[in-house]
Amino acid sequence: MGKASLGMRAKAALNVDNEKLEGKSLVLSSDGVSVIVYPDEALTLSFLFRNVWIRKLPEKRIIPVFWPYRGCLQSCALCCEEEKNLDLSDSLIKAGICRICDGDMSSFSEGESHDGTYPLRKYSRIVDLKK
Repeated sequence: MGKASLGMRAKAALNVDNEKLEGKSLVLSSDGVSVIVYPDEALTLSFLFRNVWIRKLPEKRIIPVFWPYRGCLQSCALCCEEEKNLDLSDSLIKAGICRICDGDMSSFSEGESHDGTYPLRKYSRIVDLKK
């Protein structure tokens, strides 16, 4: 994987510093890596490049929070007790996520959805013709 450009890294660093200054979230950062813990459940764009966001989202809120973004949701890593796996997966699928993995989000199989998109969806569509 290539290194991000200096401009992109600078932008991410400024965003992280801004989060620290605003004081609305817990920010842990060192050597270009950050973890930000937010008090809300809002979905927002990431800063990219080694910046992780943590937000609490109760299971009953998964569908209402994710549903409006169903067309642009990406892969999801599910890290939970095994007995919760099926219920959480069901909620995530209903919310629009089409790739759920066990924590290793970097690997995928041929033909598998990646970044929320199945390969053939880009080149095809389903048409219903009634005569």
